[in-house]
Amino acid sequence: MVGAAPLGDDVIVMLDAAADPWAAIAEPGNAPAGAWQAFDYGGSARYVRFFFRNPDRTPRLGSFAEVVISG
Repeated sequence: MVGAAPLGDDVIVMLDAAADPWAAIAEPGNAPAGAWQAFDYGGSARYVRFFFRNPDRTPRLGSFAEVVISG
C-alpha cells in the first residue's frame, strides 16, 4: 500500500519441538518490498508460531504474503 505506515519488524519464528516447547529458531527483520526471506531448520516440529513484538509501538504489526513449510 502506497503511503501506508511501516510494519513492525520484530518477529520471532518458533517451533513446538519435543525437546523445548516453542523454541526460537529465527528472528528475521523486515524484508524489502517484494523480497523473500528463507531459512533452514534441521529438526522437526508439529506447530509453527510467528511471535510479533512491538517495542516501537508501530501502528501496523506484522504481515505475511505466503508461508511455505517443506520437509
